[in-house]
Order: sequence, then C-alpha cells, then structure tokens
Amino acid sequence: MQFTDFETGDLLNIRGHAALHDLPKYQEEYTGNLVSIHVEEVSRTAAAFPHRYNLVSFSDRNPPI
Repeated sequence: MQFTDFETGDLLNIRGHAALHDLPKYQEEYTGNLVSIHVEEVSRTAAAFPHRYNLVSFSDRNPPI
C-alpha cells in the first residue's frame, strides 16, 4: 500500500501480505469482511510526490468520522 501526504509530498510504502476473513459472528456489528495485514517492510520517502494540494473542504460524499 502507498499513502501520500499531499501537503509535504512524502510517501509511506507498506509491503506485506493481506488476507480477507469472513467472520459471521461479527456481522451484526460490522458490515463486509475483516482484512488482516502481515507487514514485511515499511519505508518513507520524503518529498517524493511532486504535486502539492491543500484541503479546501471535505466531500459531502464521505461519511462522518
């Protein structure tokens, strides 16, 4: 997975293996599936992304936090 900090251009890379689990006993509390990730390597690269963005406002399509 790669995560980008759009204000600084920093990149966070996470390498590993993911597994998808169907857990019926949790279906009343949660929708969908559970994902587990076994992380093998994490790396950060400063200022690697050349474009910069600033948040103007949150999208009304995103659910509340």
